Amino acid sequence: MLPGIRGRRREAAGLGYLSGHAAVAVALGAAALPRLGPEGRALTLTAMPLVGLTGLYVGAHLPLDIAGGAALGLAADAAAGLVTSGLRTRCAPGREACAGR
Repeated sequence: MLPGIRGRRREAAGLGYLSGHAAVAVALGAAALPRLGPEGRALTLTAMPLVGLTGLYVGAHLPLDIAGGAALGLAADAAAGLVTSGLRTRCAPGREACAGR
């Protein structure tokens, strides 16, 4: 796709595939952000894109692979948030559904 560029690995070919590393980094980072202080947030917001950029740097992924992986990570975090928010509302203090927990 880009003539004259020297690759560090074999050339990315095919239709592409989502970056699992980017997906995991974004999912974990998004889940951790509300619980971190300012320094932790800055470190996390710096590390998440760096994980994806390393896939580009070594030639393992194309830019849309990284974007797709990041979107998958955000979707996983949102799905986990929906599941855990449902558990929190069902198990509110004083509710009989959670007796014995």
